[in-house]
Amino acid sequence: MINKSGMPYQFQSYVPGVFVEIYLPKKAMYQGMLYESLIEGFDFQKVREHFLDESKRAKIYQLLKDYDEVKNIEERIDKIEPFYWGYSMYEVDGVFFDPQKGIDEERTQVVRITFLPNLEAIQKLAPEMEPIDLRRAVKRILKADRDEREGLKERHPQVVDYLNKWKGDLGLFLFGYIIFKLCLRINEAGAELEKEIWLTSFWDIEVNKVKLIQSEE
Repeated sequence: MINKSGMPYQFQSYVPGVFVEIYLPKKAMYQGMLYESLIEGFDFQKVREHFLDESKRAKIYQLLKDYDEVKNIEERIDKIEPFYWGYSMYEVDGVFFDPQKGIDEERTQVVRITFLPNLEAIQKLAPEMEPIDLRRAVKRILKADRDEREGLKERHPQVVDYLNKWKGDLGLFLFGYIIFKLCLRINEAGAELEKEIWLTSFWDIEVNKVKLIQSEE
């Protein structure tokens, strides 16, 4: 059944979020590990087990040595909340210039992921805020640098604390889990090591959902 209007879908107000893309060469040797990591990432218990694996810990810390947002991984990993619900992939033809090798052409694989903070959980932290004001505050906080976030914390302390942790968890997941496993696979493959793997991020996206709504009685 659909509702009385005959329209089963309804526009939902925007949700601020983070949009990231991972760029790597399209090679067959990476595909199995990449697919496995992206699929198993939906199970955050497996993600926790990954970070708690003592055989990987030193390598994870080495990879994240210059990532200031995340310290004391063991203390925070049990508190991490699921925030990863899907991804998409596409391919592009890339042309790059290497000062030593000159022009290099290769197929580039792009993994695209959108992360949306849990507005319902944040609303409980700031029940006095109207939903539209909350979304605006979340968007501004996500875009803000560290100094500006500290200023915004005076107005929205619990929201800023929540989003600071959320942003740190995103980085931990992306670099300490997905990128880490990719780097490990590249190293184990025995082929020439890739010089760089890129991850781009956009912190001011808005996602408008047109959702299937419940039927009206």
